[in-house]
Amino acid sequence: MKLISEALGLDKVFFLEAIEGEAGVPLAMKTTPSTARIDKQLLENMYRDNPVVFNAINKVVQIIMSADYKLVAKNPKVEDFFRKFLDGIGYRGGERFWDDLLETFFKFQVIYGDAWCELIYNKKGNRIVDLDAIDPKKMDYAKTGSQKIALDENGNPIGYVQTLPPIVAAKLKVRFKPPKGSNVLLLPNQIFIPPERIAHFKLYTVGDGFYGIGLIEPIYKTSQSKIEMERALVNAIWRAGFPTPVASVGDKDHEPTPTQIKKIFEKIKNMNYKYGFTFPYYNKISFLEAKHPEKLREHLNYWIEQEITGMGLAKAFATGSGEATNRATLQRQEYILKLTLKDIVKRTVRGIESKIFRRIAELEGFKEVPRLEWGELALEELDAKVSRIIGLAKQNLITADAELENFLRKLENLPNKK
Repeated sequence: MKLISEALGLDKVFFLEAIEGEAGVPLAMKTTPSTARIDKQLLENMYRDNPVVFNAINKVVQIIMSADYKLVAKNPKVEDFFRKFLDGIGYRGGERFWDDLLETFFKFQVIYGDAWCELIYNKKGNRIVDLDAIDPKKMDYAKTGSQKIALDENGNPIGYVQTLPPIVAAKLKVRFKPPKGSNVLLLPNQIFIPPERIAHFKLYTVGDGFYGIGLIEPIYKTSQSKIEMERALVNAIWRAGFPTPVASVGDKDHEPTPTQIKKIFEKIKNMNYKYGFTFPYYNKISFLEAKHPEKLREHLNYWIEQEITGMGLAKAFATGSGEATNRATLQRQEYILKLTLKDIVKRTVRGIESKIFRRIAELEGFKEVPRLEWGELALEELDAKVSRIIGLAKQNLITADAELENFLRKLENLPNKK
């Protein structure tokens, strides 16, 4: 029996070689998408303020980063160079180390749908010496005066812009200008960045694929409805525990005066469980309270389930709840979750290899582009695989030898037997 990851080829490692030959000329052209998108600041606010979304996003990133990964190259010189390059990230111009930068790529993609990385060149501009992440809220494509993405003759973006606070932008020196004839319009607080200086990662895309879609945007309106339901539930519980007092002043034989109404209102306004007062028999006190507020919780659970469904997670993983769940169902949900995470890893890793490693290799004169080999995302799959091997060995369908032992040692991150 094969693992799902093996059946889909997600565990394979391929190598990028230098591609030579005549460049193609595409005929189809891309256009700026017209569909309105959720503002990235709102997506960040939802991540920060919504406990379910916050926990689910963090669990996705934590599970992905919990797996070991390694740099692989056929040429030892290429592998040695890139290992040293990754170890030096954060020391030559950037502020994030490689592991932190890699985690940021995953987190930004699942939150915003986009992750932006600056390729930091040396002063001569002929080598890439460092990498750093850029806040996705500040980045966009360079656009014309009609707010269309500025594209070259092949339909590729001619560059990007970073929008900064006016005070910060006023202190910066303009290093790069848009190409002549591109009709790019820069605002006073925007700077132009050439395409070779940026690596843009997109999680999921539609249409011409200019902008990515993360895990929060599809459920944003659902999450807003859930937050409104939470407020309604809080108000209902408050009314149930602390009902609003209502005073009926006077009757048909005792016409109340404005002074009497105001006096009674002042009394009940400051009442608490220790407060006591007396009124004439024709003044009555009643309470407004919510009836059956517990039923609102059922509606709240519906919105939470919709949030979890939209993010592609099992409820037990997204909420961290210990509710009784069928073991077989939970295992199947775990496999599905793992496929989702493997897909995120594959998209991100391939982007790093093609948009960062390939550019570095070209500038350094290497004919090979190294690969990032990602490890398993869950211990349960390792346990199941080892159990199957043990079962096959007991049935004498396989024979234990040094090669098999070293394979099992590798699965458990143990040194090979000498």
